[in-house]
Amino acid sequence: MNRLIQWFIDNPVAANLLMVVIIIGGIFSLPNMNKEVFPGVETNVIQVSVPYPGAGPSEVEEQIVQRVEEAVADLDGIEEIRSTARLGRASINIEAVNGFDAQRLLNDVKGRVDAIPTLPVDAERPIVTQALWRHEVISIGLYGDVDERALKVAGDKMRDELSLIKEISMVELQAVRDEEMSIELSEEALRHYNLSFEQVVGAIRGSSLNL
Repeated sequence: MNRLIQWFIDNPVAANLLMVVIIIGGIFSLPNMNKEVFPGVETNVIQVSVPYPGAGPSEVEEQIVQRVEEAVADLDGIEEIRSTARLGRASINIEAVNGFDAQRLLNDVKGRVDAIPTLPVDAERPIVTQALWRHEVISIGLYGDVDERALKVAGDKMRDELSLIKEISMVELQAVRDEEMSIELSEEALRHYNLSFEQVVGAIRGSSLNL
C-alpha cells in the first residue's frame, strides 16, 4: 500500500487521470442506478396466503392452515410460524432464523405448499412470497358531497390510474366498507311456497361465495 501511495506521489499526472476516469464513469453510470426515496426492505418472513371463497374461519383453519403448517413444520431455518384464519382467507407467516438464507426458505416453502394434495377444491392457488417492508410515500384524501358508493367508485378509479405509473409499486384503497346485498322476504311468498325463513337462509348460505 505504501508503495502504491508513493507511486502516485511520484506520478501526479497519472493520479489526476485516474481521478478523472473515476468521475466520468460515475457520471455515466448515475442514470442507470436504482434510486428510491423510501426503498423497500426485504425481511426474513415468508408469507403464505390462500384465498378460500365462502369458507368460515374454523373451516379455513381446519382445511388450509393446519395442512400448510404440517407441510412446512420440519423445514430447516424456521424460527416461528404464525397463522391467521379469516373469513375466506388463510394467512401463514413463517419467520426464518437470523442469518438463514430467506430465499432458500422461500423456495423450500413454495415447494412444500405446492405439493399439498389435500387442499379444498374451492380454494384458490396458494400465494407464497417474501414479506417486503414498505414506506408510505403519500396519502390522498377523497371527499365530496356525494353518497358513499360514488366515493368508492371514484377511489377505485383513482387507485387504478395511479397504479399505471411505473414509479409506483403499490396503491391501496383504505377506509371503505365491503359491499353488501340485502334480500327482503315476503311472508306471503313464503307461505305460498311452503318455506320457512330458516330454509331460505340455509339455501342462500349454501350457494353464496365471497369473491
